Amino acid sequence: MGGALSSAPTEAAQAAVISEPALVSADVPDFPDSAAVTLAPSRNRGLPYLVTQGGAILKPDAAGAWDVLPLDAHVNDLFVDFDGSLWAATDSGTYQLRIDSSEWELADPIPSKNMISTHGYMFMLGAGEISRGDPINPDHWRLLDVPYIDQPAADLVMLGTHTHVLQNGGALFHSPDLGLGWRPLDAAGPVSAIWTDIDGNLLAATSDGIDLWDRITNDWRDYAPLPDGQIVSELRTFNDRLFAVSEGYLYRYTSGTWMLVGLPESTDAYLTALEVQYPDTLWALDAVRSRLWSSADGSTWTLHRVPIG
Repeated sequence: MGGALSSAPTEAAQAAVISEPALVSADVPDFPDSAAVTLAPSRNRGLPYLVTQGGAILKPDAAGAWDVLPLDAHVNDLFVDFDGSLWAATDSGTYQLRIDSSEWELADPIPSKNMISTHGYMFMLGAGEISRGDPINPDHWRLLDVPYIDQPAADLVMLGTHTHVLQNGGALFHSPDLGLGWRPLDAAGPVSAIWTDIDGNLLAATSDGIDLWDRITNDWRDYAPLPDGQIVSELRTFNDRLFAVSEGYLYRYTSGTWMLVGLPESTDAYLTALEVQYPDTLWALDAVRSRLWSSADGSTWTLHRVPIG
């Protein structure tokens, strides 16, 4: 897409996105504060950390249980760094717990909801703004503007070109310079989830289907229909296949068809998180009964119950 790079969209584009915010399901259950709703894979191939609806961190122990890890802030997301340090996105800012410390440190005071780590940078996504940090130099944080300040910075992915795509409300924007400027990507409709395919191209779930934006040609094309015609809340590429969470169910895209994934002992489950643990594990989290499933191939799944210590 040609033209000068701009941090602000046109008035016409702004009107469109305000009338079409991020696409979300209307049928998400009300989870209690104790329900685990988010997971953060560890770096040692062990059980993941969990974050509850009430904003508490649950740390796995060697016995296969989880204990509350105290932090005096409402936690929204968590990231485990390569050295085992923890980063928490909270309503009070970004906190770091170093591997050799028992005390949380406030790294940045800007509130954030989601945390994305790409190519050596931390992107803390908030309500109409982003804080970008360097874990190697944790004192260096930069506040970035987003195109639509009245819409949340919902998600961010890095493409195979090492450029970034931001989901801002229901719209998408592309940045070649680590978020200093944004150029609109005209998706076919309001977006509910983004990820990348195995070649580093953008995948975007909209109200009409899943589309692919080619990072080389800068063109959109149809990629897949919606699973059972339902809104997609999570997309992940694993074992060269695409997985999606839609209305709380897990689907796998195989040979041009979505297949409902049968998870063992999953009665009444409603999945809220799907994450890849490097190098070979896919995790799915049920918020209704605090159940986890893991898979090394995307076909065979193992149940892990979540006892809280």
